[in-house]
Amino acid sequence: MASTTPYTRVHETWPDIAKGIGIVLVVYGHVARGVEKAGLRIEKPFFEMVDALIYAFHMPLFFFVSGYLFWGSVNSRGVRSVLPVRLGLLLWLYLIWSVGHGSIEVLLAHLTNGGLRWTEVFSLWLPRAHFWYLYTLALLILVASAFGWIPERYRAMALFAVGTVFFAMPGLGTSVYPLLAVGWFLVYFAAGFLLAAHRFRSQKSRHALITYIYWLALGMGMVALMAPNLLSKLAAAFTGIALVCAIAVALTQYSRKLSRWFAFLGSIALPIYLAHILAGSGTRILLQKFLGVDVVWVHLMLGLISGLLLPWTLWTVTTKLGQGWLWALPWVGPNRQRQGALRSRA
Repeated sequence: MASTTPYTRVHETWPDIAKGIGIVLVVYGHVARGVEKAGLRIEKPFFEMVDALIYAFHMPLFFFVSGYLFWGSVNSRGVRSVLPVRLGLLLWLYLIWSVGHGSIEVLLAHLTNGGLRWTEVFSLWLPRAHFWYLYTLALLILVASAFGWIPERYRAMALFAVGTVFFAMPGLGTSVYPLLAVGWFLVYFAAGFLLAAHRFRSQKSRHALITYIYWLALGMGMVALMAPNLLSKLAAAFTGIALVCAIAVALTQYSRKLSRWFAFLGSIALPIYLAHILAGSGTRILLQKFLGVDVVWVHLMLGLISGLLLPWTLWTVTTKLGQGWLWALPWVGPNRQRQGALRSRA
């Protein structure tokens, strides 16, 4: 799948900033849902409005950025170099974190909102909790890599067309999770892949962005024809994605401090994603069950802060102590673990 066209990868800050904004939304969304599920008096209209806004686009945003970055990785290093490491990392993290996180949930079931069983922990073919993201991203990368036989010029367009059809008919009418996952999220991954391809071509064509917008509009039109009830969901997701990406680009130009802060969060977004539930839930349990705090805004604020800072602290400490296998492939060596494989724009 490697491109025959010379491609020099230029580091762009805005994808990391977009991921940084996205991970803040992810942590807040999970903290707020945990507070609501724990029975604390959160205002329903406010909670439901913010929850609907965040969940309309925050995970599609991550798949969009992943598709954008995956195109650059494949075209600079080739699919044979990228695919084994990328899939190996995702599957390794899915295995150890699904089992580890689930085991903690079972052992602390008397303190948490859930009632997880050991059989569910080890049913790894059915992803649970927030680890579905690793499972789904691995599937999307496999699908994108399978398009390597298509000429480079048309590859991104073909992937987007297939993603659009799958979205209009999620899972092609089946209840098999892998097909459903591809159906719901391939269109966003493919849209990022398509943007990266046309951004590269913009060096030769002034109309690359117009072409991208055309394909995006065509895809939404196809969804409207085949499944009009899904068009609003697709439009909301892409509106949110466009807004966050626009903010990310603006921050690189107008606010160096904020752009650096969000870019840093984006660079460690996956470690935060993996551990934020433990941090946020632990903070809520400490406040509610041991300290007797039931003030909602205190839970939301401290839950968000701990959900961001505690995973970062855990990542920093464990990598310094040579325990980078929590975040990286264990056979890559201590130096690479210290750098953090998860910071390599996955």
